[in-house]
Amino acid sequence: MVEHLVATRKRLGTTQVELAACLGRPQSYVSKIERLERRIDVAEWRKIALALGQNPAAMFEEVCVLLEHIDLLAGPKRD
Repeated sequence: MVEHLVATRKRLGTTQVELAACLGRPQSYVSKIERLERRIDVAEWRKIALALGQNPAAMFEEVCVLLEHIDLLAGPKRD
């Protein structure tokens, strides 16, 4: 989910500094999230999506589709 947030931020041309300002946080907050040094919960993920001007539900659907593709590429599960 974080990788998708990073990709979305970059696609939109938003810097970490700009995103952090929208969130009322320092740039280091965004940096630590993006480097997976800081975990976020769903509420924080939603706030970030909204700060990027995105629909959180639509973004979550995109993440789910990506995960389905990863599962398909991994092949059948073996028990």
